[in-house]
Amino acid sequence: MMKIIKFFSKVKSRNVALLALCAFVFSSCLKDKAPGNQDYSTSPALVSFQYTGNGPVPYIAAIPGTAADTSSIEVTLSAQSVTLGIPVTLSVVPYKAGLDSFNTANGTSYVQMDPSLYSLQNGGNVTVSPGQQYVTIRINLAGDKIDFTKKNGIGLQIANAKGATIATNLNTAIVLLALKSKYEGNYHVFGTRLHPVLGLFTFDYKAYMSTVDANTIDGPVDADLQTDLQIHVNPDNSVTLSSSSPYYSGLQAGKENDYNPATKTFVLNYFYNTGAPRLIHTTLVAQ
Repeated sequence: MMKIIKFFSKVKSRNVALLALCAFVFSSCLKDKAPGNQDYSTSPALVSFQYTGNGPVPYIAAIPGTAADTSSIEVTLSAQSVTLGIPVTLSVVPYKAGLDSFNTANGTSYVQMDPSLYSLQNGGNVTVSPGQQYVTIRINLAGDKIDFTKKNGIGLQIANAKGATIATNLNTAIVLLALKSKYEGNYHVFGTRLHPVLGLFTFDYKAYMSTVDANTIDGPVDADLQTDLQIHVNPDNSVTLSSSSPYYSGLQAGKENDYNPATKTFVLNYFYNTGAPRLIHTTLVAQ
């Protein structure tokens, strides 16, 4: 009777996707064998890109568009013994065909980014040292030179592995570039609304402000206009507000409307409904 091996009993939860991978790779061994009688002791060690979930999904590199922007991907080693006592070396190389295949499968039109706009840590040469399960690879991006009006992507592939076998169904990574305003994020929103008849109301809640462009964010901080308020930060840290609501009327004259970069705080004073003005005072503090 074949010895039954309990495979990957020590693997951490972050490698659930890799367990699925290994089950797929080893599935050819299951043919004509009763369940529970498979011997995985001679299965090869595998290297692949690390994904969140049960299968390959694009990496999203949301960056603020500066010369020092970075993102990262991970390469993972999967072995019957969890880790190896010898180093595994490999190369991560640009792979435009992978991005083309992604576009075909998803009906998208991402363009492989010019190599002058990014570089891979250590030239893409990776070593998984003895005892390691995964290695993080930094992607350096010239965000200040990237045209974010285009759909930018980077197709990458694992090549030239030594010490382990490349998992051919998880050897391609797709990195999609997106602009992220430095003002995007979670905010504590609080303030007052002065109604001309009903008086003063207070509000206090949390809101996520999303990127519109490098200096503009948008989110639910408009008291009760029932639509998002868009905040644009000007070069002098004053702000310009806009809203799709037909009731939005503008900033309150002579009141503070600006951004404090030291405390990451917005102070807004605006009003709506010119016939019976509702005066809004709002403070947003980044969390």
